[in-house]
Amino acid sequence: MLNKINYFFGVLLVLFCVNSTVAETSAPEVTETILDNNGEVFGFLTTDPKVIYVVPREWSIHNRKVFLEKIPSTNDYELYFILGPDFRKSAAKIAEIQASNPTIVFLPLPKQYSQAVLNIPDAVGTIQTSLTPDSVFNQSPLLYYKLRITKEQLNLFKILTQNNAFMTGLIEYKFPSRNEMFEALASIKVDFRSSDLDIRDRNEEYHTEWMKYQLFNRHIRLDGVLDKKFYLGSGISVDITDSIFKGYMLEDKTVVKVSNKKIYLLSSNNIHNFKGEVFFRIPLLSSNITATMDISMDLYLDLNTLSIYVTKLYPNNIKFKNTNVGSFYIKLLRKFLQQKSVLDDLSKALTKEFQYRLLNQNLFI
Repeated sequence: MLNKINYFFGVLLVLFCVNSTVAETSAPEVTETILDNNGEVFGFLTTDPKVIYVVPREWSIHNRKVFLEKIPSTNDYELYFILGPDFRKSAAKIAEIQASNPTIVFLPLPKQYSQAVLNIPDAVGTIQTSLTPDSVFNQSPLLYYKLRITKEQLNLFKILTQNNAFMTGLIEYKFPSRNEMFEALASIKVDFRSSDLDIRDRNEEYHTEWMKYQLFNRHIRLDGVLDKKFYLGSGISVDITDSIFKGYMLEDKTVVKVSNKKIYLLSSNNIHNFKGEVFFRIPLLSSNITATMDISMDLYLDLNTLSIYVTKLYPNNIKFKNTNVGSFYIKLLRKFLQQKSVLDDLSKALTKEFQYRLLNQNLFI
């Protein structure tokens, strides 16, 4: 059997080598600087008219991955966090450019990292381990730090967190342009929040914390989930297109339970625990529809199979805004958003999205 498998992969390798060629390509090169409305460097035009390189002007907490834990059998704590490039300052300029040229592709500026320096005052902790870019082996844009903090240092840390500028640093990198290398700097700003310093004791519910933290601190977006025909009756239907569903869970209205290696997040007494918003177009009516809704959602994580399932999803308090359709259609659209088939499709899409995040380590640490 093993010989057959080896033979099979050998044939595939030969076919690949015979039928494939290596394309000779050249990356788009920097040509001209683009400034934002504040006169700061936003990015660069390139030799490819469809590509703009965007400069990361700042590094900050990456996906809110920052945790504080008490070290067992001691009075000290561990604070560990990940920093990554932050493009939020570029959002306004990106929107401005896309408004006039929606087919432009924005890419991070290709670069070679030299070093990263984070200034951590001795009064707030000591670096235990770190992983940062260097000019030899590590070219990842992500920075990892773990600090050891005493109880007294933690009290000072909480006070200083009110001023996000107390922990700063610099990233040094080089980027190519016309066969030359240019040096540049980006700032590091560790944007701690007070909730980041909530202590996570390793008690019997410790293994649920990572799930709750990620779900309650993330928004979700699904594209195309409601794209379908909507039947009005009497054989008449309209197409729903370009749909976008967005939302987030409400921590204070969600009950967390653990049973038989399953973690349940439940809506308490059917009270809504998820804020949702949906947008879609109805080409036949030349209408754009936006509706907000309160959703009661139940889901659970099976720790045996590492699978997530949305088991209940029901919207209420549906409100339409900025629409140009009459009350007759509003009534029908409200009915559409509460149809079982629509809710089943939305539940499946949410389940798939949560599962995708799990497998790609975006939902959990």
